[in-house]
Amino acid sequence: MVSSLVLGTAQLGMPYGINRQATPSDIEAQAIVREAVAAGVKWIDTARAYGTAEANVGSALESFTAHDCRVVTKLSPFNGLAQSDDSEVIVALAAQSMQDSMAALKVGSLDTVLLHRWSHWDAWDGALAGFLMEKLDDGVISKLGASVQSPAELRSALRVPAISHIQMPINILDDRWGSILPELLEARTRREMVVHVRSVLLQGLLLSKETAKWLRAHVKQPERYLIWLADAAQKHAGGEITQLCVNWARSLDWVDGIVVGVDDASQLRSNVNIFTRPPFAGRAYRELLASRPVLPESALNPANWR
Repeated sequence: MVSSLVLGTAQLGMPYGINRQATPSDIEAQAIVREAVAAGVKWIDTARAYGTAEANVGSALESFTAHDCRVVTKLSPFNGLAQSDDSEVIVALAAQSMQDSMAALKVGSLDTVLLHRWSHWDAWDGALAGFLMEKLDDGVISKLGASVQSPAELRSALRVPAISHIQMPINILDDRWGSILPELLEARTRREMVVHVRSVLLQGLLLSKETAKWLRAHVKQPERYLIWLADAAQKHAGGEITQLCVNWARSLDWVDGIVVGVDDASQLRSNVNIFTRPPFAGRAYRELLASRPVLPESALNPANWR
C-alpha cells in the first residue's frame, strides 16, 4: 500500500509551501530519500527547478546496489522567457535542462520527464514539443508527461497520444475535476497512463490554523473551512487533518500515486504510517463529498497567492 506514496522532494531542495520550514541539509535530505525507498516507496517526484533536490535524489539512490524506485522529474519552467523568443534558444535550453537533470540524478537517461508548464507544449511553434518527441524516440526519455494546473490544461494534454504520465493538483476542497474525469478515464482505456496527484494539502494551507494565511490565498471567511476540516478529521481520521486529506485522495480509484512532500524524517514516517492503513470506505468518502465546502478557483493555484 505504501507503493502509492510518491515522495515529493521540493522541500528537500529549497524552502517550499506556505508553512515554510528550514530546508534539510543535503545529508539529511539524502537520508530521507534512502529511508523512503527502504520503506517501500516506488516513486520519487523532483524537478530541475527544485534547487538541490535532484542532486540529493541522485546521491541517495546511488547508494543502493539495486532498487526499483522510479524518478519523475520536470523540465525547467523557463521563467522569464517569452513566446516570441527564438525557438532554437528554447531547444538549447531544454537540452541543457535534461543534461543537468541526468548529471544531478547520476543517470544516462531519464525515466519520466514532465513539462513543468503545459502551455510550453504549443509555444515556440511547437519546437519544444518536437524536441521532446525526438528524445522520446531516441530513448533518452522513457516516458513523457505533463504537469497540469487546470481542467483545461488536462484536456489539452489528453489530446497528445505521447503523453503517458499526468500530474495534477487536487485536494479534498477542490471540485474542479468532475466534468473532465470521464475524458481522463476514457484516455486510460486507450493507452498506458499513470496519474499522480499533488497538492493534497494545498502546499500546507489545509494544515494551517492561521487565518492570515488563508486570506493570502484569497479565501474569504476561512473559519468555515477550518471548522469543517477539524470536524471531518475528528470524525474520520482521529483528528489528523493530514490523514483526512491523504486518505480522501487515496479513495479516488483513478489515482495511481499521491505526491506528498516532507520537511524531515519524522514527517516521512508519519506519511508512511498513513499509507499502511486502508483508505476511506465508500460511505465515508460520499459523506465527505456531500458535506465539504468548496474552495474558490482563485485559491487553488498557489502561484496566485499574495
